[in-house]
Amino acid sequence: MTQRSKSWPDGCMNSISKSKPKTKTDRKSPHYDVGGIAVIDVIKAKLTPWEYRGFLKGNLIKYACRIGHKDNDSRDVEKAIFYGNWLSRELNK
Repeated sequence: MTQRSKSWPDGCMNSISKSKPKTKTDRKSPHYDVGGIAVIDVIKAKLTPWEYRGFLKGNLIKYACRIGHKDNDSRDVEKAIFYGNWLSRELNK
């Protein structure tokens, strides 16, 4: 199973370390592409590279801090790893 960006129903983030962040055409959840452009693409386009890295870092921290405090710890771990991988790619550009 490949990963999808953003809302991430259970199980859709398998193979994180093997996958690259997806573009809007790779997503299967149409609600992220309302208006013909993916929300993550709008966010990246509207932010400076520095701000976008902060957005990714903030989400990484958010999901890491939720572990042990919500219903699905493994999902929060997967999301933290996902944002960590995206942040790593951005930092290595």
